[in-house]
Amino acid sequence: MSLTGKYYRAHSSEQVSAKLFNEGQRLRFQSSGEILQELSIEQCQLSAPIGRMPYRIELPNGDCFECEDHQAIEVIFAKPSASRLVHYWEKSRGFALAAMVMLPVIALLYIKVGMPLAAKVLAPQIPKEALLALDNQALQQLQGYFNESKLDEDGKRLLENAWQRLPNQQRYTLLSKSSPGIGANAFALPGGHILVTDELVTALNNENEILAVLAHEAGHVEQYHGIRNIIQSLGTVALLSVIVGDVSVLAETVLVSGPVIFQQLSYSRDLEREADHFSIEMLEQINVPSSCLGAGLTHLMAAHDITLDTNNVGDIVIEDAKPKEQEPIDAAELLEKLESDDPKNNTSTTGPNSDKAEKDNKEEKELDWKEKLKKQMGWDEEFDLRDALNYLSTHPGTEERVQSAGGIDCPAPQ
Repeated sequence: MSLTGKYYRAHSSEQVSAKLFNEGQRLRFQSSGEILQELSIEQCQLSAPIGRMPYRIELPNGDCFECEDHQAIEVIFAKPSASRLVHYWEKSRGFALAAMVMLPVIALLYIKVGMPLAAKVLAPQIPKEALLALDNQALQQLQGYFNESKLDEDGKRLLENAWQRLPNQQRYTLLSKSSPGIGANAFALPGGHILVTDELVTALNNENEILAVLAHEAGHVEQYHGIRNIIQSLGTVALLSVIVGDVSVLAETVLVSGPVIFQQLSYSRDLEREADHFSIEMLEQINVPSSCLGAGLTHLMAAHDITLDTNNVGDIVIEDAKPKEQEPIDAAELLEKLESDDPKNNTSTTGPNSDKAEKDNKEEKELDWKEKLKKQMGWDEEFDLRDALNYLSTHPGTEERVQSAGGIDCPAPQ
């Protein structure tokens, strides 16, 4: 058997027409009657086929021979049938078009079905130390936006009592913080830290509602929702890296952008339902009405100025559970303050420019924490900060969730 092709000398782009003669297990390359090379098949290396491009046979001395007769080359080198099938698919326009159509479908199934299942299996295998490291990263990035708790004694007592009644509470770590900007909310981190804002404690009506919300957050921890979302996100990035062929994107995401993704993830509705179900089961175990979760979600929505359709869940009365008494105002002190704030009575000798500089400096110090976070994270002006933090929070509930909890009737513990 003889094949016609092009022969290239090593370290040269010059080509000559040549023939390849197959003599059993030996190959002879010949051009114009001159034998260029003669050697065994084992000494030659065949390139991988790429579509309709010619096969390339590389020789030990650096020379190479190219031939467009794919079928004959595959016979000589005894290519396996599977390899021939792949090569056929590469040359088939119909298969290429079908692959273009199927690729988005397969990618969607991978993201919507494959990765959630994989994350559910992998998440429990991650060591506790790694989860705590993620918690520490998240807390470090958010520490500038939370202040120390300013709860009064009643608020502290309600939160502590609810925490002590939470089953297996030794598995978690409670963090009580104040954050007027974020408002009433609670956050569960993968390592077991549960952060509760003062505003949430104030918004809820009684200890049982606080306990229901804590149980919901414990559900996020026990079901590994946070780490499952991170795995799914990285899996999506890995898929994109395979498609575009840039694996460095995945490495950068894991090593550099991981904490950013961690802050921007959002719990899906299914994960929220799982956490709600966990909370309801936990409340039933300790003989607390499951409707306390519905009441807690309702008051949480009210704290965020979100109204609920009450047609199906009954009348909802939003009460201030712990109204704070106003301190008596001393008339003399008030008059003195008003006079001191009056520009006409300002006897400062520093001048208007100094006053303006002092005012600008104060405004700079009191820069809205949300704007600081937007600037740090590179978010645009229209971005709602809650969208970035809701991934691990007790979201304002929907009518469906309130109904699943059994309503909004939540008596205080006796």
